[in-house]
Order: sequence, then structure tokens, then C-alpha cells
Amino acid sequence: MQLRRRQLARSPGDLEWLLRAIVRRADGVVVGFVNFHGPPGSNDVADPDAAELGWTVFPPYRRQGYATEVARALMDWAVSEHAVRRFVSATTPDNVASLRVHEKLGFVATGEIVDGELIFELRR
Repeated sequence: MQLRRRQLARSPGDLEWLLRAIVRRADGVVVGFVNFHGPPGSNDVADPDAAELGWTVFPPYRRQGYATEVARALMDWAVSEHAVRRFVSATTPDNVASLRVHEKLGFVATGEIVDGELIFELRR
């Protein structure tokens, strides 16, 4: 969150792309967060047209579909509001839950590794 606060201080216009809480509808509990790393072009692969997506679900709430639901919703927003057609995301090779989310969303491994994380892409 500190990284996104610093990013927002530098570029206030990026607000709509940054950190969002994942709130459980039933009771308003915050179960994690989701964000883009910024507008298209703010990504680990230096693609000016790609938006990089990331999420964190807090341990007690994992494996309940939250990451898949919010990642899909955030990408739908980027497509409808900003015509984004390419998404990238990254995770460590041992993060089985995140790898499964990537698979469910249709992301494909690119073979690239940045800072020890596998890079995935999705074209819509």
C-alpha cells in the first residue's frame, strides 16, 4: 500500500487505476485488495498498451473465489472504460493459488521472469 501511496502522490491522475479494497458483500469485511500497477504502460514488460493487474487476498479468505471475481471485474472495467485489450500479471512459481487464478482467468505464461516472478498475459 505504501508503494501505491507514493505512486499516487507523484501522479494523482492515476487514482482510478490504483488500489481498491475487496469487500465481502455479505458483511462488509475487507478480505484483500486488487489494483493495476497504474494506467497502461505501467507494467513489468514495458508494453505501452498493457495494464498490469495484481491482487492480494488475506489468508483467512483465500480459496473462496474472491481473487478471480475481482480480477475479472477490474479487467472488464478497463476494457469498457479505457479499451484496454492486453493485460499482464505476475506471480512466484510456488504461489499455487495465484497460478490457479491466472489459469481460471485465461492468462497464459509468457516464459518471461521478472524479479523472480513468472509473467502471464491475457488478450481480450
